[in-house]
Amino acid sequence: MQDTLVKNLRDDLVGRSLDLFGWFNVKTIAFSGVDNMSMDIDEMVPTMVPSFLVDQETVQCVLMQADVNETERVMVIEYNQEDGTYLGKAFIYKEDVAYEQVGDESWK
Repeated sequence: MQDTLVKNLRDDLVGRSLDLFGWFNVKTIAFSGVDNMSMDIDEMVPTMVPSFLVDQETVQCVLMQADVNETERVMVIEYNQEDGTYLGKAFIYKEDVAYEQVGDESWK
């Protein structure tokens, strides 16, 4: 399960980074480890809160960060309710939600 989650987070980081920066502009992507944490929505930077979290108070998060071309920090965060129910994912760049995915929908 954990291996699949890490692979999915890496795939999401690569895919969204290529979308954001352009395929020819991405030379390297260096991944960090996976972090798990509980977050209170009202304590988050407002621009980092995906639209699907507006009705939530506290969520469980799994996140992975990466450095693109050694200069740009990006992260993908998977959000779950406290009971483990999957809510969605967000791709964060410069403390802003660049893309989000709810359920099985495609990234927007």
